[in-house]
Amino acid sequence: MSSPAIAAYLESDLPKAFDYSSKAVLLFRRIQNKLSLAEVLITMGQILAKQGKTLAAAKPSSSRYTTLRHSGHAPGWQGR
Repeated sequence: MSSPAIAAYLESDLPKAFDYSSKAVLLFRRIQNKLSLAEVLITMGQILAKQGKTLAAAKPSSSRYTTLRHSGHAPGWQGR
């Protein structure tokens, strides 16, 4: 999670934390940093879950696993 997103999250400003996380997703996709992208997607899922948006929280988590799987870092991934 980016530093501004962490600060907003710790201050319980979840909309701002989500906004900062969304910007980090765009950046990490642009520079193709898959591990940081996966971390931010986890954070976005946690923010959505904390807001009670459990169905929406599943989408970032699913994207995170796909990102990890394609990078070879998902549990059980054999690089096939």
